[in-house]
Amino acid sequence: MAARRFNLPAKLPIQIIGPTTLQKAREAYSARWGRPWPESDSYLAELVIEAKQIEGLPPGSKARPDAVRETTLDLMRADHEF
Repeated sequence: MAARRFNLPAKLPIQIIGPTTLQKAREAYSARWGRPWPESDSYLAELVIEAKQIEGLPPGSKARPDAVRETTLDLMRADHEF
């Protein structure tokens, strides 16, 4: 078998973070601040991954979903002062 001469691209954040996680983050944002999250799912997935890093978790981890969601909400709010 021949060796590969190129590296496969890494997954995009939107490919790592599932639609249920994104929907729950959007719902929590709306419930807390009474307005919809105005940005794309791709950007929200980046914030979820950042929240996981802050919590000391790898991007694909499903551990501590409540803590990750709270950190994600903080990042979402910090990004959209109103």
